[in-house]
Amino acid sequence: MLKIQDVGRGSGTMRFSTYLNNAKCMEWKINANQGILFSLLYDAEEWAEKEIVDGKKYYYIPKESVIEHLPMYFDKIDTVYRIIKILHEKGLVEYVKKKKRDYVRLTKKGMEWGLINKRNEVKK
Repeated sequence: MLKIQDVGRGSGTMRFSTYLNNAKCMEWKINANQGILFSLLYDAEEWAEKEIVDGKKYYYIPKESVIEHLPMYFDKIDTVYRIIKILHEKGLVEYVKKKKRDYVRLTKKGMEWGLINKRNEVKK
């Protein structure tokens, strides 16, 4: 699986490269922009602040950070919010708001994003 690499850019960090699981995007019926954002959320453990909410591990996902990480794909906070909502509706992420902060965690279904078999094909 390809790893996302960061290129420093001021206080934010732009993603140099991003992994898009085309098979899961097709299976889950999400478009490329939704898949790119999901890929960033999948790797949240590497870059986002962790918070325990109701006994579960969530990651603080500032919408501004998404724009900094993926400026080619996103330039509006509202677009990021709408896509997170779509990913939630499709059962890929759990989303909670706590003290005006947005927290996201992957669901069991969402964790399937990175499952690949020996021939480098996505498992179904």
